Amino acid sequence: MNHDFDRLRCPNCKKLYKMKDQVFLDELNTVTHQKCYHPNTIYSVKDKGTYKEIIERYPFFIELTP
Repeated sequence: MNHDFDRLRCPNCKKLYKMKDQVFLDELNTVTHQKCYHPNTIYSVKDKGTYKEIIERYPFFIELTP
């Protein structure tokens, strides 16, 4: 990850994720900061952890891993 265009942004606050940010992954595979997540959303959380843990855990994020 050398450029901003190959990094994800939070859909709520629009900030780029840092590797240590605490995030949720929902059932649509959307990554959201835990502090930005709205509990009354219709999509349930399927995983949580740091941004780094999530992108390393799921193969569909392989292009985002350092």
